[in-house]
Amino acid sequence: MYDKEEKEGVILHVEKRDKCTMLPEIQRHVKWGTTIWTDQWAAYNGLDNIGFIHETVNHSKEFKSKTSVCTNGVEGYWRTLKGYCRGKGVMSSKFLFEYVDEFMWSAQYGKDSLSKFRNMIQHIKEHYPV
Repeated sequence: MYDKEEKEGVILHVEKRDKCTMLPEIQRHVKWGTTIWTDQWAAYNGLDNIGFIHETVNHSKEFKSKTSVCTNGVEGYWRTLKGYCRGKGVMSSKFLFEYVDEFMWSAQYGKDSLSKFRNMIQHIKEHYPV
């Protein structure tokens, strides 16, 4: 999932990529009433029935819908994650999920080394108050 306004993403490991798995995860991570843009994959059917505004693009016909719906944001976030993991040499590592978590944290809190360090210290202080 990727918020194109905030430029933040969430990547989850799910056992199945079906509607019964995906819709509850979307409900858990996306604010009710949000407009969600997806392709027409069947697992996303029903988002408009559970409190979201759901707009789609049919990739078999067009890259971007006539109403400007596209999936570029999430696809770019995914591409960046894959590059990050390849750079770390962990695409098939047993630690892949830890690197995914590190990627998401760095994308949100660490644009540079100093920001990463300061935010890490702040998070430690919040978790372990003195």
